[in-house]
Amino acid sequence: MFIHLAGDAVTISNRLSSRKHQYMPGSLLGSKLATFEGLESDEAHIPVDINEEREGLVNRIVAQLVHVSGKVVSTSLNRC
Repeated sequence: MFIHLAGDAVTISNRLSSRKHQYMPGSLLGSKLATFEGLESDEAHIPVDINEEREGLVNRIVAQLVHVSGKVVSTSLNRC
């Protein structure tokens, strides 16, 4: 199961530029988005809008994973 975090280039660029690490320079974002291959319909995934509030986003992902797996899961945002 993939969790597909989807967002527009401006939002991703703003978040990337506010990070304090050297993971990836913002100058590479355009090429990464240009070559990004979205998931196919036969690939199990949960699409998530990165603009969604964090707690709601996590709760929705967990609820969908529980629905798919049928298992009860405990969550805590303190671990995020």
